[in-house]
Amino acid sequence: MGNFNLFPRMIEKMPEGEFGSARIEHFTIDKQQSEFTKLRAMLNHRASEYISPDKYARLSINGEIMMTDTDMERGTNRELIEQAREHVLVGGLGLGMVVFALLAKKPEIHSLTVLEINQNVMELVCQHLPKDSRLSVIGADA
Repeated sequence: MGNFNLFPRMIEKMPEGEFGSARIEHFTIDKQQSEFTKLRAMLNHRASEYISPDKYARLSINGEIMMTDTDMERGTNRELIEQAREHVLVGGLGLGMVVFALLAKKPEIHSLTVLEINQNVMELVCQHLPKDSRLSVIGADA
């Protein structure tokens, strides 16, 4: 499964918005910016730093970026999606990208519990998550 087949485009799932200290913004990586990330990835010997030109979403708390749905984030979460079975516990809600992928791509999951410490993130993101009886989001520290 390719990264883009696993995960939805979060700009289509999460509108821009703000609740307390949490904020979702949409942003664009143009071709020039993408080429810069390719160069940085080559110099640092980390292919995961490359970001293809596209539109993306990011979650920030108090101005600090917590998560995006760029290629790097998709790549780092890919194994979780592929390995998930039956009862799944996820530490951190983020943009909800993992939740969308698990519920859509893994019918064998019986329950998905997400622990999220930040109430503002929960208020901002949960309203846009799929209504699915398998999903529980709990305000707690993982």
